[in-house]
Amino acid sequence: MILHTAWDGTGLDPTRKESGTSISGRRKISKSGNGTVRKILYFPTLTAINYNKRIKTVYERLINNHKSKKVALIAAMRKLVLIAHAVYKNKVEFSIA
Repeated sequence: MILHTAWDGTGLDPTRKESGTSISGRRKISKSGNGTVRKILYFPTLTAINYNKRIKTVYERLINNHKSKKVALIAAMRKLVLIAHAVYKNKVEFSIA
């Protein structure tokens, strides 16, 4: 399996079910990735929303734009994965600033 992006293996990418004339459905996460990874990321993301400025601003921006808490949480989870991937790829220590 070739992963093109950091979140491919997690299944956190948004998809829309479009079939024929019923194209006005709600977006969902693809769930094509590993469900265990999503379960493991859930509570660290809740903690990051409280203590990490970058993730907190993403979450609060979406909440202020009238997105559901579930959508905002998934976006924060994806942001957490992207930050972790950048730290791993660049081989640097994570700094909060």
